[in-house]
Amino acid sequence: MEVSTELLKRRLSPYGPFHGDAWNALCSNLHSAVASKGNRLELKPGGIYFVAQGLIKECVCWPGAGDFTILRLLPESSIFFTPSAILGRCYYALEDCELLGLDRRAILQLRSGGPLWAACYEQLWCEWLQFLPDRIELVRMPYNERKKQFLTRFPGLKARVNNKDLADYLAISNDFSVS
Repeated sequence: MEVSTELLKRRLSPYGPFHGDAWNALCSNLHSAVASKGNRLELKPGGIYFVAQGLIKECVCWPGAGDFTILRLLPESSIFFTPSAILGRCYYALEDCELLGLDRRAILQLRSGGPLWAACYEQLWCEWLQFLPDRIELVRMPYNERKKQFLTRFPGLKARVNNKDLADYLAISNDFSVS
């Protein structure tokens, strides 16, 4: 977990210097989660997670249909929020994964513990919410533009995600390959 916390510290560095008591408070509340490739992650609703290693797909599972839609691909150093009411939201490991997480109680405690954590939380939350406009923009593009956008935005992921998942994420037919 020590290596993962150092990766998290680097990821949070743009939001301010986290030293001493502030950093210790965060680390004492972190819990580790691991998942093997292909398995569903059992994450706590209302939590915040940091992907220290691996690749995760965030999906919405449609009840009774057995289908899902990929909302996001979450590579290393991604920080993501799990909804308080998951309502069909699920997460699958596309590779062996290691995550660090904070549950809702720890988040509330840290946010009330000082302005640095409160500001960091707000910035991370705003970045997370930017997903919806970005996702809408992506699916409104012509399909060839979606592929180009994916390759530009996620240059290292093409080799790590199978064509079916890429097609689902880009909302195009399943029989394509990203070129």
